[in-house]
Amino acid sequence: MWPIWQDLGVEFAEATPERLVVRLNRTERTTLPDGYFNGAVLEMLVSVTAGNLPLVPLDGADVATNHAALTTQVNLNFLGNTRDDQVFAEARYLRKGRTQIVVETHVRDRSGKLLVSATTTLVPLTSN
Repeated sequence: MWPIWQDLGVEFAEATPERLVVRLNRTERTTLPDGYFNGAVLEMLVSVTAGNLPLVPLDGADVATNHAALTTQVNLNFLGNTRDDQVFAEARYLRKGRTQIVVETHVRDRSGKLLVSATTTLVPLTSN
């Protein structure tokens, strides 16, 4: 995990080959003066979650068999905000191809309120 993610309190909550859930606690560093989450922090949470989904090991596979992916496009819609103590980002594949990966990510608060909906396009990096 990158140091800035640790510094902000990003935690991997659940990981399967098709789904990744990341948790972020509300702190002074992640919120605006009025107590709502900073939009840039929510955007970073989308990038962390979508970008790490391709690294989750397949059933019985070693993480080394999976490849990193380069983000080429992010379409992000801010739909709400919260003063809740935690938010969760959940990423799932819309398409997992050999040359292109498309991931859908939703950020929600504890009550399930949808805060951000995003689609991320990534290009798998090969070790050639």
